Amino acid sequence: MSRKTHWAQAALLVIVSLLIIFGSVGSTLYFKGVSFGDFSHQVGDVLGLEYKNVTLTDARLSCEKELRTRFEGRIQVMHVDTLSSRLDPAEDVFKVFMEADIYSDSSRQGAPRKMFMNCFVSAQRGHISSFEAAGDSQEGWFRAIN
Repeated sequence: MSRKTHWAQAALLVIVSLLIIFGSVGSTLYFKGVSFGDFSHQVGDVLGLEYKNVTLTDARLSCEKELRTRFEGRIQVMHVDTLSSRLDPAEDVFKVFMEADIYSDSSRQGAPRKMFMNCFVSAQRGHISSFEAAGDSQEGWFRAIN
């Protein structure tokens, strides 16, 4: 009988602890003016805070996402040039350089062609300010600029 009482007390302790934690988080969000619907989105935007801690990794991930979006289903191999990618303090942008083997269409037939991408990301806001792609085609080199 004492073993049953022990488990019941432990379960009650866990439930009370969780209620205190959720109550604390909920009241903090309430008094900060953040609704629970906004919590699933950008809480910093709701509070008027800017994204200040942009790193080279953040910039690289944004550029990779942009590359996957633009060439959806057509990428065979993608590589970020980590030796050349850097923060340019004069322009206040992260410069991310990538190369990829891209198929001509989503059927992935034929040989992929090598493409080179320059992706510039604002060091203050974390948004892509420029995305350029260049590569070879049967007619010669081409360049697609955003």
